[in-house]
Amino acid sequence: MKRAKPTSSQITELSDDYGETKPVTKEELEMPVLDALIYLIPLSFLHLMLDILVHQQYLQEYTVREVAWRTLRAIPVLGLIRYMVHRLPRRPRQFVFFLASVASGLYLIHSTNNHGYYHVMKKAPPVGTLWVWSVVESDLSLAIASLGIAGGYMYFLEGEALNLYKSKDTPTPGPSSQDPATSNKRRHSQATLPDLFRNSPSPTKRLQKQQSTDEPRITASTMLNNFPTKGTPLPINSTSPSSKFQARVGAANGSRPAATGVRKLQIKNLKTTSDSAAKQTEYYVAMLDKLRTALDCVANEKKIGDSLEELYRGCENLVRGGKAKEVHDVLRNGLEIFAKQVQERVGSRVIGAGGGPEAVVTAIEESWSRWCERLGMIRQIFFYLDRTYILQTQGLLSIWDMGLDLFKRRIADHEALRADMMNGIFSLFERERNGEAVNMTLLLSMIRMLTALNLYSAVFHEAFIVHSRTYYMAEAQRKLGEITVPQYIRHVADRLHAESDRCVRYGLERRTRRRIITEAMEKVMIDDNADEIVDSLEDMVNDNDVPGLKLLYDLFFRIDQVSMIRAAWVDYIRKHGLTLVQDPARDAEMVGALLTFKTKLNEIVKTSFNDSTLLSQGLREAFESFINKRPNKPAEMIAKHVDALLRSGNRAMSENDLESEMEKALVLFRFISGKDVFEAFYKKDLAKRLLLNKSASADAERSMLTKLKTECGPAFTQKLEGMFKDIDVSKDFMLSYKETKHVQDKSSSAELYVNVLSQAFWPTYPDVNVILPEHMAKDLEAFKQFYLSKQTGRKLHWRHALGHCELTAGLPKGRKQLSVSLFQAVVMLLFNDVEDGQSLSFKEIKTATNLDDKELQRTLQSLACGKHRVLTKEPKGRDVNETDTFSVNLGFNDKLIRIKINQIQLKETQEENKATHAGVAQDRVFQIDAAIVRIMKARKKMSHRDLTGALYETLKFPIQPADLKKRIESLIERDYMERAEDDSNTYQYVA
Repeated sequence: MKRAKPTSSQITELSDDYGETKPVTKEELEMPVLDALIYLIPLSFLHLMLDILVHQQYLQEYTVREVAWRTLRAIPVLGLIRYMVHRLPRRPRQFVFFLASVASGLYLIHSTNNHGYYHVMKKAPPVGTLWVWSVVESDLSLAIASLGIAGGYMYFLEGEALNLYKSKDTPTPGPSSQDPATSNKRRHSQATLPDLFRNSPSPTKRLQKQQSTDEPRITASTMLNNFPTKGTPLPINSTSPSSKFQARVGAANGSRPAATGVRKLQIKNLKTTSDSAAKQTEYYVAMLDKLRTALDCVANEKKIGDSLEELYRGCENLVRGGKAKEVHDVLRNGLEIFAKQVQERVGSRVIGAGGGPEAVVTAIEESWSRWCERLGMIRQIFFYLDRTYILQTQGLLSIWDMGLDLFKRRIADHEALRADMMNGIFSLFERERNGEAVNMTLLLSMIRMLTALNLYSAVFHEAFIVHSRTYYMAEAQRKLGEITVPQYIRHVADRLHAESDRCVRYGLERRTRRRIITEAMEKVMIDDNADEIVDSLEDMVNDNDVPGLKLLYDLFFRIDQVSMIRAAWVDYIRKHGLTLVQDPARDAEMVGALLTFKTKLNEIVKTSFNDSTLLSQGLREAFESFINKRPNKPAEMIAKHVDALLRSGNRAMSENDLESEMEKALVLFRFISGKDVFEAFYKKDLAKRLLLNKSASADAERSMLTKLKTECGPAFTQKLEGMFKDIDVSKDFMLSYKETKHVQDKSSSAELYVNVLSQAFWPTYPDVNVILPEHMAKDLEAFKQFYLSKQTGRKLHWRHALGHCELTAGLPKGRKQLSVSLFQAVVMLLFNDVEDGQSLSFKEIKTATNLDDKELQRTLQSLACGKHRVLTKEPKGRDVNETDTFSVNLGFNDKLIRIKINQIQLKETQEENKATHAGVAQDRVFQIDAAIVRIMKARKKMSHRDLTGALYETLKFPIQPADLKKRIESLIERDYMERAEDDSNTYQYVA
């Protein structure tokens, strides 16, 4: 059976990690370039990490820019390798990674053990990245095999160099008895595995080739011949690289042991000739002279005759040859001479520049930069000394610390220079604070120098804080006299921001930055002038300076003095709020002004004060305080404001806007303590809106009722809900009434609509007597009979004051639909019986309608003196008198067909207002009496103080102590309670 030829979508089959085979599509073989780029991220971090680790291993200085640049150069190569390798099928790809891991691992091991640290630093990051990457990408078996090959190579092939398999009984010779020029190569054979990772660098074979060929070389054969043939073997544990005698394995005089016996090894003292010792001493002296010459060249910025690598190797040879102390002396003496030269150079520059503080700073900074640069080069030459002898000898400073100590003692601690140096630094800071351009690099370098020399805390920290405090104290006093407080606040905010940036820019320590901001700026510029600053809050609020208020809040928040802003905030709100509430002439504008004021303050709290809970509470407390300074009136005006919102005149307002305005009104409602006054006026206005059909929206009315119920509880809205229920019940009654025989057989076109109200829910209205037209009276009587037939045991009382009518007026200039009150309709219907041009006197109208003078004057004034003058009055005028006569205005002309004239019913009269307040006062009397009796019944006996305290907690409206005392006396007179016989200030309940 032939195997099916693979299709384009099934090119080949590869086994997965579990040994199963599955088809690989063409798309899976074509690795996208974007995927390769994303894969480079961990490889880049690995290369960067290895580069940094290698430099730290050899204690070499590096910059982030250099390391990053080397990583960026490696990224394209790594990306190309990754893209090309991952296009291969799985098995070839694993084979490539296996070869790469083996090659890179072997090369890295060989390079590390046979080349110097410069070569290792260059090759280790890319080769190490390739090695780790290849091992990770390989399967587990291939990865283990790769690591095994690397370990075997290290153990066997590099064994002679690494001395991994040398017998434990075999000592290794040291370099002290050999020529230093040839000892480097032999030290390679003495290295052990930890030497690969030690801090001291490995010598290179390239340096061995550069050694002078004129000197005699001691080879392995010559050293074997120099071994004595006899002698007592030395114990292995007594020999070490630092011991006087070095041990080496060999046969005496090259003789071989008998083939049949056991090979015996003897360790004998190594002979040294006087010629080799002389050459060694000559080498040491010459190398010390080279090091002295190199130090002098570095100090005077001259060209060094020898290479740095040769000088480094020479230093290493001297240290290994036991001359570490002499090398250290050469180094210390050279640095002492260098430091003295720098001191003299700084002194001459200062004298030449005039000796000013800033000149001292410039000279010291230049000398410091030059010192650090030269010291770094010296440290590279004496690096081996630094990492071996100095590190292992107690009491010696490292080369870098020694250099810093010398510079500190010679220059920074110099009495004649330190004061000028600090004054120069402070002068540069002050010039920058004043807006002048300064050398930023100079200042930054000086701060770093003070930190490196451990002079930051001892010399700079406290002195800089004192200098800054003095500077900003003088500036605060000067600025407060030159500019306004709001401008001063902005200046301080700018100063704080600039000073914080300055401290960060120049690398000042965090504790210095914190104390500069808190002690030298916030304390001096804000806290010490807090009273004067906070007094500007009133002007800033009046000017609606929201950004300035935010800066003010931020500044006082920094010094933890927000309570000062709260006190000024509350005082301002109370003061300004009283001007809005206490003026009777502005009662009509009171609620609008309060809402505008509250909206403004809310925006300030939100935007400027970061929604501070403390200031929000202060806002509420201040509003609650001033709005109740004038009893009852604010509650009345809030109720009237809500009435104006819910009238039909506001139909143009959207539902969302209406809801928002009601929410704002409720905010004011929460502040008032006399909520019963609001309830009384709201109920009266609601009754008019419902009975006259003047509500803007039934949903809005219900929404407002729900809000009040949520705020005050169900008891507060019980009567209001009953009013809505009566209106709904009345609709059902009228539907039944229209089906009666009286309505069906009626020839008149007049329609009757009656609202049946429960007296307990609705406000009390005066019973006004009026003579109705005959057809109206018959309709009312018919409805009364219908209602009583449906509801037994009830009585109907007609309240004509809230009746309204729709009249059709046939005027010479057109027919008009007039919406009028019942009293207006009764008066106008009288003129149906009057000829055109004839008039009726005031007394005739009064007799025909039986209205009292005041109500009749109101009605006639609305018809003859208002905006729509359906009647004319003689004589002309705005007031109605008993001698006036009235006639139909035959010339009445209005572009509207439907005209509303009954707005007079919505206007509250003086008497109605007084009656409402009187009703509230009477209700309060009942509530006080009930509360006193309820408390006394529960407690039986109470003192006057305890009773009044309990009443203040129970009653929800403001009350004066004198009013409470009157109610207590009234209850005593009515025998609800009595005074105790032993104490007149104690009351007892009478059961």
